[in-house]
Amino acid sequence: TMGATAACCKILKLDVTQTRVALGIAASEASGLRQNFGTMTKPLHAGLAARNGLMAALLAEKGFTADGTALEGAFGFGKVFPAGGGYNPAEMSKGLGQTFVIGEQGVSIKPYPCCAEAHRCLDAMFYLIKEHNPRADDVGSVECRTSDMVSQIMIHHRPKTAEEAKFSMEYCMAVAMLDRRAGLEQFTTERVLDSKVQELLTRIHYLHLPEASGYLNMERYPEQVTIKLHDGTKYSHEVFESKGRPGNRLSKTELVSKYRECASGVISRERIDRSLDMLQGLEKLGDIRELMDTLC
Repeated sequence: TMGATAACCKILKLDVTQTRVALGIAASEASGLRQNFGTMTKPLHAGLAARNGLMAALLAEKGFTADGTALEGAFGFGKVFPAGGGYNPAEMSKGLGQTFVIGEQGVSIKPYPCCAEAHRCLDAMFYLIKEHNPRADDVGSVECRTSDMVSQIMIHHRPKTAEEAKFSMEYCMAVAMLDRRAGLEQFTTERVLDSKVQELLTRIHYLHLPEASGYLNMERYPEQVTIKLHDGTKYSHEVFESKGRPGNRLSKTELVSKYRECASGVISRERIDRSLDMLQGLEKLGDIRELMDTLC
């Protein structure tokens, strides 16, 4: 919500006072609960944030009022929301307007339609499948070595819906093992409830290492998947940076394939082809409405 508000203020060319007011309005709108992970409300968070930001900026533009110190005030956003009182305006604003993370580090694009915290283990699983081709019937257990925070985000250990499955490491590992892929068709309620999937996910387990504990440490340590077969054979692989992250980017072919899979459920193949041509030459597109008309 705060980021969307800042972006809208810039687009609307609001002055400093109006921007402070807009952020003040937004400070009372910002929220979102991890308890809703695995429901339709989780992806709604992003939509609500965009709506809240636009509304805050438009209200400020029209003269609506809010406290100008709603971020740093005694009872403001900075005192209410950060855990342990870690609000530091000077640190937050360092390099503001000069350095941009999206430009320096790049954008992460998820190759799998589930929570990103499953992606490193999925990459490890697919590596083991490619290298050793284990059969699900031969698997005694699958062990996922992660930060303890992963299981606090991937909170559904016995999912019953497609939404819950996106936040279930056990399901992601099980369906990857059975289907040899993790695309949109793997994340349907019908697939989640399949008896073979439900049985296999009971053989998936977490192992948490104390040095990898805590949210800030999640990306500092590799995650590892170990497959143990009934005959005692073990296969292990670890992944430090998941596919799709700035340091391990999707190829152009992979990006196009992802786009086609996502778009195929809502627009025709002809419109997909036409929109791809425009998207891949976006800088040369004279009028963005041509693309919007193709997509909508």
